[in-house]
Amino acid sequence: MKLSRYLGGTAVAVLAAGCLLQSSAFANGKEEIAFAAPPGVTIEGPRFADGAGMTLYTSDKDVDGKSNCDAECAKMWKAVAVPAKIKGGGNWTVAKGFNGEAQWAFRGKPVYTFANDKSVGEAKGGGSGWTILTIATADEMMLPVGLGIREVNDAAGRSLVNHRNMTLYTFEGNAKKPVAAEWTPVYAAQIANPVGDFTLFKREDGTEQWAFKGKPLYTFENDVAMGEAKGMGADPRFQVALVSRYFMPPNTIVRNNLGFGTVMATAEGKSLYMRDGYRYQIGSHYTRPAARGVPAQGRNIGTRGCDAKCLETWHPYTAAADAVPAGHWTILTRTDGTRQWAYQGYALYTYTGDKKPGDMIGNDQYTYLVSEDTAKASDPTLPVSLNWHIVFP
Repeated sequence: MKLSRYLGGTAVAVLAAGCLLQSSAFANGKEEIAFAAPPGVTIEGPRFADGAGMTLYTSDKDVDGKSNCDAECAKMWKAVAVPAKIKGGGNWTVAKGFNGEAQWAFRGKPVYTFANDKSVGEAKGGGSGWTILTIATADEMMLPVGLGIREVNDAAGRSLVNHRNMTLYTFEGNAKKPVAAEWTPVYAAQIANPVGDFTLFKREDGTEQWAFKGKPLYTFENDVAMGEAKGMGADPRFQVALVSRYFMPPNTIVRNNLGFGTVMATAEGKSLYMRDGYRYQIGSHYTRPAARGVPAQGRNIGTRGCDAKCLETWHPYTAAADAVPAGHWTILTRTDGTRQWAYQGYALYTYTGDKKPGDMIGNDQYTYLVSEDTAKASDPTLPVSLNWHIVFP
């Protein structure tokens, strides 16, 4: 796609404020939290997928961590290979395929893709002894009444939440001493009983509070919307009660910004950007959830959203030769052979106009697409304009 002209385009500079937030490599103190999706497994909407976005399945016939899919079966069901030098963790373990090769297994069940699924998001293989692998399946655990599990983007993982879907935190200090007023205990009913990893902690006033893996649970009063985790960094004794964490490429951080909340950046503080197509929104120009984009549109734009002229000021966020897709992160190959990280379908870039850590001068720059080619002008896959904006986790 040729961007024939640049018409207008505004830039807004916003400096980051606050502290760098944990990338969720470790949470709850020194206890490592397992990946929601390991290397080679990605997340597409409500389902798990392989590195290319193809839906994953398990077979009812597979037991004891061993694949029973023989050569005939393998014509339609392809084993999802484990990348070299990668070990399992949490729900994900390494099984042996029928050909002896390492294959990912979910809770002991080897996982596969289905040959008749031709595009990202398709799931034609469910039924007849085959089960579609979903995030909901991964979240299944024994929970007290009123608690649940939800994606908390600010914390880059899946966290425990209360009945209002507000983020929960574990406390790692002296549980007998009072904490600041902005932290509210997650109280248990008088008739509550321990369940699974959840126990009851008796407070000094005689009330009981839920604890997860032995650590009392709290909410933070400054979290006012679902998915927020403003308590991160507010007190080092509190950590988001993550059940699983999302993969994040090396040299990538989540940064707190005064104007935009949490945003993604490089470890050096360079803001990361995605290029999205214009979408009409009733009642608002720019809202944070909408700014995360639509993965299908991001995949459609791909690397063609930045041509040779564009690359003079926008630099692809490169992936190493041995990097592997995982979670919400996939890898695109540019026409020159270089590999580029994409997040939730969108290719990522840094901007040469950003000079200091936290600069976001490239945010909200618009490019209107003008073409004298009638076929291109009527192509419904091409948006009428492209805009750059920062990347939210």
